[in-house]
Amino acid sequence: PDFSALQGMGWIVSILTVSMLAGCALVNGPVSKYVRKRQRLKERADFEDILRQILQMQQDGKAVTVESLAGTLGKSVPLMRRIVGRMTERELLSIENQIVHLTSDGNRWAMHVLRAHRLWESYLADEARLPMTRLHTQAEREEHRLSE
Repeated sequence: PDFSALQGMGWIVSILTVSMLAGCALVNGPVSKYVRKRQRLKERADFEDILRQILQMQQDGKAVTVESLAGTLGKSVPLMRRIVGRMTERELLSIENQIVHLTSDGNRWAMHVLRAHRLWESYLADEARLPMTRLHTQAEREEHRLSE
């Protein structure tokens, strides 16, 4: 048999092997793990912002809809529908006649986030001496740290 055509195949096999190993490293490697962790943290922060907003709107006696949440939180309605859908699947929210409600688990988590927010505001005002104009915004960024 004539194996001369296979002589160049060694390079192709080597390239395919390296490509497969690199692909595995991308899927299971540190960069991929970092990206997945960042995505989970972003989703958690979105959930917490939505839960806290619903709690505040309910306490103010306002009916909460996906559209009102999207407007209040500055997100598109389709994105808010997807996030609320995931939260409903996780039994944090329920929707009845287009009105969004906290479940008992959702309410518990929302209260935790609200307490974390208020703790951060107190700390930033009393200890860090942050100007009042920046307290709320900074506390919104930091509240997710106490809820991890």
